[in-house]
Amino acid sequence: RKELITYAIDGQIEFSTPLNITSADKINVYRNGINISFTVVNNTTIKLEPEAICYLNDKIRIVQLY
Repeated sequence: RKELITYAIDGQIEFSTPLNITSADKINVYRNGINISFTVVNNTTIKLEPEAICYLNDKIRIVQLY
């Protein structure tokens, strides 16, 4: 398991993952502690669901299983 914590900038919806993406099922994303949906953009980037646009300093935690 690999975990990445980052703080968003205002309006940010795309984030890098801690590892290359092999399956979206192996990733959980949390915004300020709430689990949110996402889509895979490429093998290292995810895009949050449209309703989850971030505000300045929102805490984003990406948990990725090997």
